[in-house]
Amino acid sequence: MKKRLAWIGAALALFAIVLWLFNRPQAAYGMTAFEGDGLRVQIADSSDAAKVMEETSFTVSVNDKAGKPVSGAKMNIILSMPNMFCGEYEATITETSPGVYRAVGVPTMRGKWQAKLTLSENGHKSVVAHLFKVV
Repeated sequence: MKKRLAWIGAALALFAIVLWLFNRPQAAYGMTAFEGDGLRVQIADSSDAAKVMEETSFTVSVNDKAGKPVSGAKMNIILSMPNMFCGEYEATITETSPGVYRAVGVPTMRGKWQAKLTLSENGHKSVVAHLFKVV
């Protein structure tokens, strides 16, 4: 009987750990990188947690294959929840320094979101999806 209780206790502890790992908030300052079509693109969270109905921002860096900043890049970012029908929200993008952009949007509900960047440069179109969590 004691062995059975020990096994049940161990199984419950393992289950609790797995639940905690899958439900904990997103790590601070997540980042997604893409390299292709002669460009290097990084999208990074600008803060440690996105909140419902509050502005959340991302820093987007665009460099050519030689590492030089790409200024005046044509891009847009759409915030949405993958596999959900709750709308799409376009982020406002401003260039803060050569090749560095700040995108700001407002997620409308809790859960897993994506910031989908579409970048048109030198006749090429690149799409990068950056996942983040809204609490």
